[in-house]
Order: sequence, then C-alpha cells, then structure tokens
Amino acid sequence: MKRFFDRLLSDYKVTTSKCITVGTDCSGIEAPLMALDLLGVNYRHLFSSEVDKNCMKFIEDNFKP
Repeated sequence: MKRFFDRLLSDYKVTTSKCITVGTDCSGIEAPLMALDLLGVNYRHLFSSEVDKNCMKFIEDNFKP
C-alpha cells in the first residue's frame, strides 16, 4: 500500500527543511499526521487530544506526542 501512496503523491512531495508544529484535538487515529508523513512534510508533533482508549493506544504506539 505504501508504494501506491508513494506513486500517487510523488508529484506532491515537499522538498523543504522547514518544520511546522502540529497539535490535534479530537485526534482519532491521527489522519493529519499520516497525511503529513505521506507528503514528506517535516513537522514537530506537540500534542494529541483524544478520549477513545483504542485511538489513544494507536497514537501512543505510532506517534510521539
């Protein structure tokens, strides 16, 4: 699946060293962070806010808030 996204987004890759700071409310499974990863955007994950325990575990396992 990653190859599909790499091919699909190859024209949209960001080529900059600038960094944005991201914090999400009602984070879910952090789709915005996944999108930034796929696009190659350099970001600093400041915080996530979620109440669903399954989503919280997913965020903790896959991101470093």
